[in-house]
Amino acid sequence: MPLSVNLAALTGEDRAAIARFAAVAALAGGAAGAPGPVRDWLATAGADDGTLTAFADALRAPPPLGAALAGLTRPETDLIAFILCLVAAREAGPAASAFADYVAAARALPSTLVRAAERRYRV
Repeated sequence: MPLSVNLAALTGEDRAAIARFAAVAALAGGAAGAPGPVRDWLATAGADDGTLTAFADALRAPPPLGAALAGLTRPETDLIAFILCLVAAREAGPAASAFADYVAAARALPSTLVRAAERRYRV
């Protein structure tokens, strides 16, 4: 599974699920500055206007963690969710970093993918 992400290649349903989870990841560490880099990453990764709007909406009314995780239905979206956690943790610190570890474990990401994503996205 490649670590370069193209959100435009995902279905609309998957992009919406990623947007909702991105808000959860951005808010996980409690840092006010975390949503900005997450939004920037989404835009760079090919998010369309609808995805960015869904992200903004989810920031205002975040879904419960269980619902956000349940929306991730494919291995590709699980990896993207983990990457989003790593991006958010750059601004949000230790709590967000621990959240990234939780997501990797909860989604049973292979350790090789976790290590590769951490090398590329964790600061």
